[in-house]
Amino acid sequence: MKKVFVLIFVLLVFPVFSSASVIINEIAWMGAPESANNEWLELFNNGSEAMGLDGWILEAIDGTPKINLSGSVSAGGFFLLERTDDSVLPGISADLIYTGALSNSGEILILKNAAGAEIDRVDGSDYWESIGGDNNTKQTAQRTAAGWITATSTPKATNISLTQAPASQSSQESQPSQTQTPAASPSSSVSVPTQTIPQIKAYAGEDKNVITGAEVKFSGLALGLKDEPIDNAGFIWTFGDGDFKEGRVVNHIYQFPGNYLAVLDISSGQYSASDRVAVKVNKAELLISEIKPGEAGWIEIQNKSREELDISGLKIKQASQSFSFPRSTFIQANSIIVVPESASKIKLTKEGEVGLFYSNSFLIEKFSYQGILKEGESFNRAGEGRGSYIVKETSGAENIPIPTSDVGIRGIKNASNVKKPESKQSSSTSISVLNVGFKEPQAKPPATESLQQPAAVEQAEPNENKNWLFWFLISLGIGVLGAIGFLFYRRKIRDGFQID
Repeated sequence: MKKVFVLIFVLLVFPVFSSASVIINEIAWMGAPESANNEWLELFNNGSEAMGLDGWILEAIDGTPKINLSGSVSAGGFFLLERTDDSVLPGISADLIYTGALSNSGEILILKNAAGAEIDRVDGSDYWESIGGDNNTKQTAQRTAAGWITATSTPKATNISLTQAPASQSSQESQPSQTQTPAASPSSSVSVPTQTIPQIKAYAGEDKNVITGAEVKFSGLALGLKDEPIDNAGFIWTFGDGDFKEGRVVNHIYQFPGNYLAVLDISSGQYSASDRVAVKVNKAELLISEIKPGEAGWIEIQNKSREELDISGLKIKQASQSFSFPRSTFIQANSIIVVPESASKIKLTKEGEVGLFYSNSFLIEKFSYQGILKEGESFNRAGEGRGSYIVKETSGAENIPIPTSDVGIRGIKNASNVKKPESKQSSSTSISVLNVGFKEPQAKPPATESLQQPAAVEQAEPNENKNWLFWFLISLGIGVLGAIGFLFYRRKIRDGFQID
């Protein structure tokens, strides 16, 4: 009878003794550099005997994945599980293929023996990276004697600083409870500090403030374990608007305003890293506000937006002449810059058209002008879409607006219709300087006689007024002649004169 009890005791307890040596050893919950779907798991037998895994289950507490194990793992050996197929880890054969993805936000994994007893548990439910692993570098979560760490993957190989506990110790410490996790298998704990592992670095550059339609240059850098540049690294940029490109230096055009995050992913051998840069894309509120042709001429550009803009690469063109703003050229919010002929090398014609273009030659806006300038005058834009006018030169300052009433009533259409103010106020029409939406100047210009008084504009005699008078006189003459003829006719009739 005593032998029967001993036999029953051995049959019940022996599986626990044996199973206590198998642990969850390494988790690639983030996938691999080649694909985020290339997930894999590794078990480790730290016992002195081979262990059969038929009927064992490794599952997440939420039910996905749920893996039915089979086969065996040798003493001191590893058991590799690859997701979907055996190409997850090229050159390394899987011991078992499974289906079902691990959640990147965290999981609780439980290892059970054939009797359904819990043998091991890894709690990464708060967040995987609190246990180990890195989604950017694709380093895995690895178990060591000191706890879980983040390190370069070691499939079917000894983990970084892994300490294997003797099988006897594992067996002794596992006897009190069938469901107790073996002491030789350190339990997961978020409080255990991770080991610092050498990593490569990615650098995506500084944050950018650009305009829609402009070509934006992205230049990345890959640094090695000793911060040395890596020449043969792979570079992939994602721009946050659904597009991506490969290459260390790439160009991209944002079509719509918004706040974007451009991410750079680099890889070199078994290492990978990432960095990101914030890109603020603004509406292109740029215009050519004033120009002065002739000797020592210039072109004035105004930024009407509330943001500082990078205008590097933008172009000014007239006919076959072209000028591109050099790298790192910025224009402050609600500000004006003046580009002299000495810098642009553009010799403006006396009349014509000047265009402002993106670096890819797409038009931003154009400025048309005509007329004859006098000393101290320039072609000035009174308002967007209202043409240009000849007024007193205001380079680098707010333009002198033309009242809307004058435009609508007197039919002012272009610069040739407005003349320089005469010194005699009695023969001119006085108008007020109106605000047409530009930012108020921060400092008032020095008081001078011409600025202390409202701008005076002498209107040219409209051609339509002269035409009206001409036709009126013609009509009047015809009427008088008709009346004389009629009176003469009646008189002849009265005198008995007959007309054949």
